[in-house]
Amino acid sequence: MDNNQTPPPAQPATPVQPPTQDSNSNSAQNHGMSHDTKTLIVILLLIFAYGIGLIFMWIWMKTWPNWLKIVLTLPVFASIALIAFFVYSVIMNPSQFIEETERTVNEQTLKTPTPSPFDKEGTPSPTASPSAAQSQIKAALTSKNYAALESYMNENVSFILYASECCGEITATEAASQLSYLDSATAPWDFDQNNPIITKVKTQYASEYGALFIGIASNEYLAAFGLGENGKINIIKLAVTYKLLINE
Repeated sequence: MDNNQTPPPAQPATPVQPPTQDSNSNSAQNHGMSHDTKTLIVILLLIFAYGIGLIFMWIWMKTWPNWLKIVLTLPVFASIALIAFFVYSVIMNPSQFIEETERTVNEQTLKTPTPSPFDKEGTPSPTASPSAAQSQIKAALTSKNYAALESYMNENVSFILYASECCGEITATEAASQLSYLDSATAPWDFDQNNPIITKVKTQYASEYGALFIGIASNEYLAAFGLGENGKINIIKLAVTYKLLINE
């Protein structure tokens, strides 16, 4: 063997290629979202989806101080405490809870006014009771505020002034005005339908006065009112004295 044989020449080393842009991009993706991005997401979630935001806050925001995270979580603790207290109260003392609920309902009921047959504006409902209308008649004749009765009348009223040609079928406004005939009547009025005088009128003139609500003033004026099925006044009959109808 020839010991002087020349060795083959060495191959040049392959140059190292710098990382490409794609490699840098993949590296950034492997590291995930930046801290600023996470912070923005957590803040938005805390505003628009509070519960989810709390979860991500405790997972992601390692750099936030614990006192801040605890303060932001306090509403959850408060809600849990209230629910626990409510459940405890119901379980441990159900009778008291029922009593408190009933008392609250009763208080609300008392605060809510019970609708009357006539509202505060003086407009009767379609199902007004006769007793309510009669009370309004008594008040109007005693106070001589006859205009207050207009809203308790039918659109048209049969108005009769005894021993005169007045008035026939007239409007409620005209009827209220004609009631001024009673200005000379002296209070108090007696609307006791068992009064002997009223009983005689109803008996002797059953077809005309039998179903009417009659009042007698202290100076003998007579006022009689008929009520329709809707509770409104549809008939008014007046006399300067009941003696024009009966003789005692």
